[in-house]
Amino acid sequence: MHSPFQFATKLLFAPATSTGNAGGTPVIVKIARVGISVGLAVMLISVSVVTGFQEAIKDKVSGFGAHITITNYDNNESLEPIPIPSNPAYIKDLKQIPEITHIQTVATKAGIIRVKDNIDGVVVKGIGADYDWTFFKNSLVAGTIFPASDTAKTQNFLISQDIANRLGLTVGDALQVFFIQNNDRLVRKFKVTGIYKTGFSDYDRVYVLADIAHIKRLNNWETNQAGMIEISIKDFRDVDAVAEKVNQTIGFDQKATTIAEQRPWIFDWLNLLDTNAIIIIFLMIVVSGITMLSAMLTLILEKTSEIGLLKTMGMNNSKLSRIFMFGGFKIAAPGIVWGNIIGLGLLAFQYFSHIMKLDEASYYVSFVPVTLSLEQILFINLISITYVVLSISLPLFIISSVSPLKAIKYK
Repeated sequence: MHSPFQFATKLLFAPATSTGNAGGTPVIVKIARVGISVGLAVMLISVSVVTGFQEAIKDKVSGFGAHITITNYDNNESLEPIPIPSNPAYIKDLKQIPEITHIQTVATKAGIIRVKDNIDGVVVKGIGADYDWTFFKNSLVAGTIFPASDTAKTQNFLISQDIANRLGLTVGDALQVFFIQNNDRLVRKFKVTGIYKTGFSDYDRVYVLADIAHIKRLNNWETNQAGMIEISIKDFRDVDAVAEKVNQTIGFDQKATTIAEQRPWIFDWLNLLDTNAIIIIFLMIVVSGITMLSAMLTLILEKTSEIGLLKTMGMNNSKLSRIFMFGGFKIAAPGIVWGNIIGLGLLAFQYFSHIMKLDEASYYVSFVPVTLSLEQILFINLISITYVVLSISLPLFIISSVSPLKAIKYK
């Protein structure tokens, strides 16, 4: 005795004509499988590329700054911040928040670099001994990072490849930086110890790093003062919740803002990518669903006489629907398997080879970044299986309307 799956295979995928020649069923089955596999592969690739691109940009933006920044409550967007204590009592409480991974104090000040007859406006970011160098270590293209101090001034200077190219600087070169403080022009001498390149032109064009002691001295701050406190966290998705906890901890004279609040234009742009991914997924669902729906309708119409014959032999609509349901899964299953193989295979190839390049000046990354979690893979497959089930189920209502006598005459 045949199982329902075996019976469905013999009934639905046998030659469609009495002469033994294959009818139209094999062609529509192949089209349906291709539609499902292509749709699933495109969805996997779309979500992976969008997620990878968002994470790459967020990492770069957060690398230059931090996920959360604490400043004086009366601070504005100026590069000359109102100072805050560099080691306030609430730091101990912040370190107890499990999502926080690092806390550091920094300060910024606008300046002008002069090298011979060339000048260039920059933002000098002063850093101390607590600075996390991970981001710039990964972005270093020449020289080395430098050991920073909260009090001792050094001539160490880290510049970007962009600035180095504009001013003709290399590692070891000396330069002067001019600052304006209380209408006075102040000058400091530095030496290039390292050159970095992140590809994020908005920052590479202007940011340089030096000891925070220079900023404190230029601004006439106390040694226990800083421009801001930067906080890094484990997962960017928790940034708003952690910022709320920080605001509840630090008091009313200071405020904590997220990197998304500081750079809204960047994150609004990244959020638009989610909309693009949703549109692509919707289109793939529609296309794949239509091909699967067409395949099922073709199967039912081609097997109308067989449906009528089985009904005259006593088979009810429920059992007939189950047979066609098994047939639908037999069509869809290879499409889903191949969709995963193609999609994940292409993603893995791009991940290891970086073969697909991008214009770094326009997209902030030099190649198409990809990332895909197990949760995303399972979610996309769940979406695919759901629309396949719906595409299989909808045409089954036609079976109940088939009249046995008319179906047999139709044959």
